[in-house]
Amino acid sequence: PNEIKLERLNRLLKRQLEISEKRFASRIGKTMEVLVEGEAKKQTKVTKGDGVGRVWTSRTSCNRIVNFIEDSNRNLTGRLMQVKITASTPLSLTGEIIKDASLAESERNLPVYDSLFSSEIVG
Repeated sequence: PNEIKLERLNRLLKRQLEISEKRFASRIGKTMEVLVEGEAKKQTKVTKGDGVGRVWTSRTSCNRIVNFIEDSNRNLTGRLMQVKITASTPLSLTGEIIKDASLAESERNLPVYDSLFSSEIVG
């Protein structure tokens, strides 16, 4: 019956969220390399200290979402960055860009193409 299917699905989804929450929380305090996808769609600007920062969305090599705030006007899309994880939710991680000079070399530009089939570089 549909009621039993729905109840089982809800139990499964709840358990998966618990597992994800535990796994993501274990990454707090770790530094991860991420590829910046672009500005976050839902929350684009937040107050950070004395100014306003832009919220960026990126992904780890394991396809986990990492959001972070950057208070400069530079475009980070397509860059590989070192980010220290500071918080987590069951669905994503939050971090801050590492400003350490020893890690600055890993902040390198990658070409961003107009589309999957285009050879035209954007920006």
